[in-house]
Amino acid sequence: EFLQIDTTNILFICGGAYSGLERVINRRMDAASIGFGAPLKQTALLDDNYHDTDDDNDDKTAVANAQQQVQGKYFESAIPKDLCDYGMIPEFVGRFPVIVSTQGLSLDNLCDILTEPKNSIMKQYRRLLAMDDVQFHITDAALLEIAKTAFSRGTGARGLRSITDKVLMDAQFVI
Repeated sequence: EFLQIDTTNILFICGGAYSGLERVINRRMDAASIGFGAPLKQTALLDDNYHDTDDDNDDKTAVANAQQQVQGKYFESAIPKDLCDYGMIPEFVGRFPVIVSTQGLSLDNLCDILTEPKNSIMKQYRRLLAMDDVQFHITDAALLEIAKTAFSRGTGARGLRSITDKVLMDAQFVI
């Protein structure tokens, strides 16, 4: 049994990570061509099998940041045909009046999230520790390390709380 619905006045919003969509867009945008001035494919940063053997977190963070920027540029160039090639049915894609993409959070954005909002994590810790007459101070370097950890884990802003809690857990109970 099917139920008929008039979708004329319904706005479809479809959000998600769409893992692999950048490869579909990459095939369309950077199709190999012959001749002088032919565009080169930019697949090095998009390869999921890329693993950095260096243990330096700064290098891994830089690679992840570059990969995020390249992926963001591809998502900005998405067209309905890319979504169909990705696997969505054309009848559904045809209902999207606009296709937009969002950019991932940078390290600076993550540091701002830790300190700027009215009820930020760092302000919460200041109030919590002030109850025990402790003046809480955190350096910019510490904020950056927390942001780097969240960025390298791929957890973004949602991971900031758990990382901060883990770092400051012992300090809370020593006081």
